[in-house]
Amino acid sequence: MPKNLLTFVDAPTEFSYCMRLRHGLHAKGFRLVLMTPKPSIVAKSYLRSTPCLLVQNSENGTADLHINSTTEVLAKEMGERGAAQYYFGVMEILERMHRVEGISLLLIRNGNSIPGKAMSIFAQQNGIATLFYEPAGIQGKLFVDPRGVGAQSLLFQKPEILDKYTVNNGAFDQWRKSYLQQRSVERIENPEVSSDTEHSTNSLLDLLAGAFYSLPSSDSVPNHNALRGVLQYDTYDVNTGAYNFFPMQASNDSRVMFNSSVNLQDAIDIAYDKSREQQRDLLILPHSHEHKKETFDHLSSMRGKKGIFIVSGSPYGFVEQCKELITINSVLSIDAMLAGKKVTFLGATYYAQMNDDRLKKFLLGYLIDIDYYAKESISAKQVEGMLSRLLLQ
Repeated sequence: MPKNLLTFVDAPTEFSYCMRLRHGLHAKGFRLVLMTPKPSIVAKSYLRSTPCLLVQNSENGTADLHINSTTEVLAKEMGERGAAQYYFGVMEILERMHRVEGISLLLIRNGNSIPGKAMSIFAQQNGIATLFYEPAGIQGKLFVDPRGVGAQSLLFQKPEILDKYTVNNGAFDQWRKSYLQQRSVERIENPEVSSDTEHSTNSLLDLLAGAFYSLPSSDSVPNHNALRGVLQYDTYDVNTGAYNFFPMQASNDSRVMFNSSVNLQDAIDIAYDKSREQQRDLLILPHSHEHKKETFDHLSSMRGKKGIFIVSGSPYGFVEQCKELITINSVLSIDAMLAGKKVTFLGATYYAQMNDDRLKKFLLGYLIDIDYYAKESISAKQVEGMLSRLLLQ
């Protein structure tokens, strides 16, 4: 009898990833079960013969301490009552599923959203194993951990986990060369953008179903493209100046909200002061999915100060030529470290705990070789790699 693995889905990319997981999970003895607040995903799951449970708002709108430490509430995308109804709606699905059929494993994307927090708490209360995951920001790699992502992960608490891996130096040098060459040639958009700012969209079916079901919904956020259009950008010849580079993260990035004592505006000021002390220019690259007006207002107020440049374009060219990368905890720090650049972290991250040896082992040993955005099925061997993270505890 297969064991039930339950996960939450509310966006097309997540659904595609889960469909790719099915056969590998089945080969390892698991039955995939989805839950979602989107009737459109329920319908698609039915067509793919995959059980999917519809999450509706609970009548229980009681405040809960855990709700206040979720992405939606901190980003002001959802009010406290709506967040509570959503949280307990997920909890009720979990309780019913576990009581009737049992849940052996919860697979949780990131873990800081309302459904992610509900799943985490439910797992703790009922002794259910958890695996947290997110795209690693390195193409073709997936981060998987039994306790969380970022500073909530077991890897952050015990970076010595990396010491047990063995990596061939020659193989790493070849991988590094290929990776940096790919970055240089393609200048592809930072994977962090799509992985951290993937928003669910409502189909016509979801909108119509809202008239019949009490479905969770978040408040709309300002159009980031419209706000970006207010900014004036500078030109800068990266081959002629000595500069530091500050690639901004989105203000609703969980790494910023949960793993940093400084916000974006503070970080910009710190990076600028540090660069002035070093007599270097500071190049700031706004995140393509930033949506807070206050952030753009602060950037506009910085323009005109000596040695500060607001730039646009792909981040990788700026990484290649910078003297130092200053960041809260962006995955671009990996690119900078691979390119031999000095990196200063202003927030908490396991990247800061890596020397050259651990960086190699993290990239070619710890991370799972799964491309979250690909289309091919995920094999039983790849699923086995994910499940092996349960043994780290």
